[in-house]
Amino acid sequence: MKNSPTQPAAYPGTPPPTNGFSPRLIVAACGILLCATPVAASAGYTSISQGADYASYNTVGSTHNVCDQETDSNAVYSRYYKVSGGTQYELRNTSGAISCVSSVITPMYKYKVCEDQAFNPDECSLYRLA
Repeated sequence: MKNSPTQPAAYPGTPPPTNGFSPRLIVAACGILLCATPVAASAGYTSISQGADYASYNTVGSTHNVCDQETDSNAVYSRYYKVSGGTQYELRNTSGAISCVSSVITPMYKYKVCEDQAFNPDECSLYRLA
């Protein structure tokens, strides 16, 4: 069988590569693409929500965010514990709807997000490990 310029030579026992790219080149390109996926970039980031409101913690910068995403006039806060000690701390967002507040907290152990309900018990998520 004669090879055409667009058809690579046949390899004994294996199918010919497609589109003129060798299998090694395709595997190398996929390896590069996998390294650049958001999964690798999100290591150390956690979040938890209560309704549309949420809190998050990024271990890379030790940044804790509390975000109010509801237009209901209720403040949002996070209750959290640091790794050492049993003291409960609070980061409160009273900036209004569609806003976030941030604080650097090192190192955080666990946290939850709550919505301040006037004259009713506050609605809170479960605790999440940071």
